[in-house]
Amino acid sequence: MNKHIKNRISGQALIEFLLVLPIFIFTFTIIIDLANIMHCQTTLSTQCVQAVQKGTIILKKSDISQNKAIEAIYKEFWKLKSNIMDKQNYNIPNLKGYEPENKILSISSTYEVKLLTPLFSSLIGESNKKGYIKLYANATAIK
Repeated sequence: MNKHIKNRISGQALIEFLLVLPIFIFTFTIIIDLANIMHCQTTLSTQCVQAVQKGTIILKKSDISQNKAIEAIYKEFWKLKSNIMDKQNYNIPNLKGYEPENKILSISSTYEVKLLTPLFSSLIGESNKKGYIKLYANATAIK
C-alpha cells in the first residue's frame, strides 16, 4: 500500500511541474525582453546625449568646418553603439541646429527592438511591424 501511494505522489509532482513549466518559461522570456528593451533605450539615450555634448564642444571651435563637425557628431553617436543592437534597426539620427546662427543643437534617433516573446510582442509591439517596438531618444544642448 505504501508503495502505491509513493508512486502516485511522484507522478503528481511531474504533472505539477509540467503545468508550471510553460508559465515559468514565458515569465523568464518576458524578463529577458524587458531587460533588452531597457538596455537598448539606455544605450540610445546615451548615444544622443554624448553626440550632442561632443557637438557643442566642436561647434564652439571656430577653426573646424561645418561638414567636419557634423561628421564628428555622427562618429561619436556610432562609437557608443552596443554590440547587441543591429545597425540596420536604427533610423538615421536626425541632427538639427548645427548652423552657426542657431543657439540650440539637437539630435534624435529611433531604434526598433525585436522581442523574443510572441505574445508579449503582440501586446506591446508596433502594429506596422509585428514583433518589434520602436524606441525614441532625443538630446538637446545650448551652444
